[in-house]
Amino acid sequence: MQNREEILRTINEEKRKENYIKVLSLYGDLLKENIYDFNIYSSMAKIYYLLEDYDASVRFNLISIHLSIMESEEILKTDSTLSKEMNEMIKNLKGLTEHLSKIDRILNNLIFCEPNLIHLGHSLLDSSLKDESKKIYLKILKGEKVDIDENYKKSEMELFYTFGLLFSAVIIETRLKKEEIVEYYLSYDSSEMRTVYEKVLKLYEDYKFPET
Repeated sequence: MQNREEILRTINEEKRKENYIKVLSLYGDLLKENIYDFNIYSSMAKIYYLLEDYDASVRFNLISIHLSIMESEEILKTDSTLSKEMNEMIKNLKGLTEHLSKIDRILNNLIFCEPNLIHLGHSLLDSSLKDESKKIYLKILKGEKVDIDENYKKSEMELFYTFGLLFSAVIIETRLKKEEIVEYYLSYDSSEMRTVYEKVLKLYEDYKFPET
């Protein structure tokens, strides 16, 4: 049986070969050691995206985000400096938070999940978008060298990050216990998830991203 370091090396080798099914299996071996490792779920979400299984990508990323915000909550209880910085960041999203009644309970921790939220936005939107940003994002996930210009950065924050943030705020169920999270998002009804998507699409259309 390979140890963790050996498995991670093998994962990198299989990624280069684009053996993504094998990569998922190896990540599964890592989860046997710690089923609550949010980094593994995030990595698996990206592999599912590469396999064009956007539904699975969304679900595994939601697991990662939820586990991550629970860990952030514990850190914030003892780190006053980080808590102050977070509150300043939230002020910049005030227009966004006013759209949702539920978001206040979890936005404090969601703010730290920017890469996950961007990926969530791509997983939700890219199957229906014919956009250059989709091609660039795919190359980034594959580890290819790409030139990232200001327009791409703006698209990531104004579209994908914002959509991912809204979707997370609506769908994440904060009452869940840690041991319930994985099963909850993997078994979440597809039609209900589509309803959330439609709601978030309307919220996004109503929201005006603040000028920077």
